[in-house]
This record gives sequence, C-alpha cells and structure tokens, in this order.
Amino acid sequence: MDKSLANKRRKQREATRRWRATHKEKERQRRLERYKANREINIQQNAEWYRKNKDWRKLKDRRVWLKKNYGITPAQYDEMFKAQEGCCAICGTLGGDTQYTRLVVDHSHETKKVRALLCRKCNLMVGYANDKPEILAQGAKYLEKHNG
Repeated sequence: MDKSLANKRRKQREATRRWRATHKEKERQRRLERYKANREINIQQNAEWYRKNKDWRKLKDRRVWLKKNYGITPAQYDEMFKAQEGCCAICGTLGGDTQYTRLVVDHSHETKKVRALLCRKCNLMVGYANDKPEILAQGAKYLEKHNG
C-alpha cells in the first residue's frame, strides 16, 4: 500500500475517533437508531456468524480467558498439561476435553500466581478452604478419624 494512502487512512481514523469522543451522546443515539432499524437482520446475521465460527470463537474465548484471568497463553496451559501428564495435580484424575472434565488453572487469589492444573472437584476443595493448608489438614484429620 502506498505510504500516502496509509497516512491518509490513519488521519481519517484519528479524526473519526476525535469526533466520536467529542460527540458521545450523538454517536450513541445514532448507533441505537441504526440498531433498532436493523434489529432482526442483525440478530439473524450474528446467529449465522456464530454458527459458522463456533470453533474459532471457542478458541478465541479460551485464549482471552486464560490471558485475562491467569496471565498465561493456551500454549503455556498445554505445557503444564503435558508436564502433569494430563492429570490433576492433587488427585491424579485424568483431564478431558469437555467443559466439565477439562483441568482448570489453580492460582493464588492473593498473589495471582498460577500453581498447577486441577480437576474441578479439587479446585473447589482448595477454594472452599480459602487456600489455607491448615483447613485442608484439619479436614484430612477429620476424615481419618471418622472413616477409620
């Protein structure tokens, strides 16, 4: 692309951004009217696009979720998964591909540091114990006392 054309487009985008920033209410009203006028068509087109791009959306959603919540990429998740041989770091349950069997990222809520991959049950157990090892130890003592 020609440099002058690229500069022209960049300047147009900047001008549009400035106009929208200074005319927020007018722009909001314009978008609302456009949405109302084309509501049914937009809903139909969006539904069709989501159907066609379901796999891509899942991948993108996962990528965004991992980065936003844990600061890791899908490649880093896969690395951890391989290092743990696809098993929960606590109970050893084999992780799967579905929403309910996939290993989840365990992390410290205080430091935000990622610890390991856990099955849903173990992650809930650690979470309900408020990340406190002493609560989990007391729970283990309780079970040993009442089960044995």
